Formats: sequence, C-alpha cells, structure tokens
Amino acid sequence: AVRRRAPWVVFGVFWFVLNLLPVSNLVPTMQFLAERFLYLPMVGFAVAAGAAAEYAGSHATASAARARQCVGAVALIVLLVFATMTVARNRDWRDEATLFAAAVQVSPGNARMREQLGIVLVKRGEYERVVELLGRQVGPDSGTPRMKRNLGLALCRTGQAARGKLLLLAAIRDDPGMAQAYEDLGHLAREGGEGAAASAGSPQAASEWYLQS
Repeated sequence: AVRRRAPWVVFGVFWFVLNLLPVSNLVPTMQFLAERFLYLPMVGFAVAAGAAAEYAGSHATASAARARQCVGAVALIVLLVFATMTVARNRDWRDEATLFAAAVQVSPGNARMREQLGIVLVKRGEYERVVELLGRQVGPDSGTPRMKRNLGLALCRTGQAARGKLLLLAAIRDDPGMAQAYEDLGHLAREGGEGAAASAGSPQAASEWYLQS
C-alpha cells in the first residue's frame, strides 16, 4: 500500500539502504567511519524526505496549512545552516595539507591523520611544522615507522641530527624495508651530520646506507 501511495519514499529508502550496505562493515574493513560513506546514500534520503513532505502536504487538511508553513520555515533555516557549513568545509579541501590539518584539529588523537599530514609536510619541505606536529607524540618506542621516519628527517633538517638519527634507526628497526629511512641516513652521513662533532661527510658510510635502500 505504501509503495502505491508514496513510491518515491520507498525508492529513496531503498536507495539509502542499498548504497549504505557495502560500507556498513557487515564484512569487516579497516575503515569504520567516514563522511564520504554517506554521499550516495544521502541522495536516497533527500528523495525520500522530499517525497514524504510532498505527500503529507497534498493530504493535509486546510487547518494544517499554518503548521506546514512553520515546517517549511524550519526546513529553510536548516538548509541555510548546512549550506554555510558546506562552504566552510570546502575550504578544508583546498589541498592535502589543509584537509589533513583540519582532520587533526578535529581529532587530535587520530594518529593516522597525523601521519598523513606529516607525509605531506615532508614533501613540501616544511620540517619545522613536522617537528611541531609529531615531536610530542613520536619517539623511538612510540608512533608508526612512517611517523618516526618523517620526524627523524625533520629533526635532521632543523639542526637536531643526533635525535633525528635515532628515530630513523628506530623506523628501520620497526620496518626494515623502509627504503626512504636508509636514504635519509645516507644523506646524513654524506653531509657529516651523524654526530654533534661531525664536520665532514663520509662518502663510504653514505654508500653503505644507500646500498641497503
């Protein structure tokens, strides 16, 4: 009966459920929650909500006209609020750095977002920001291998070569296949930054690191 009287409501609900099923973790995945999972399902929700409102309006009595106007006003306010939020959110998507920085700001304890932001900042050569981002959370025995490598390189590039080398070695210990960490140690040896008293590079030591990468 509902399908005959309000087919678009049924279609919208069906669309919502159908598109949400693949990401509902009925089969466990590594991603448990993400706003993008609702992009397609929300099309069905919008269709169902609009069809339900149209159906209710066409079957309402004259005495309910004022109530419909109030509901319409509230819906318009909600629409304006969400439109404003969308404009603000779009600024976060300007590039990778702004997107991951926004994620870290919202969820400071999200290690994955810190790691991704660190990768982007290292690519940009913004080493001081990497140190600020990871300096308190990452150490030889804490953080992922990638985070250790990123912070280690950033420390080496900001005059803290001794601590940076420890983190690069820790990254290799945790992930022996991390070629970038070997290359970073090779650069460090070539530039003569392996110790506080180092002043001249060691091509031989650099070559050994490069060969392992």
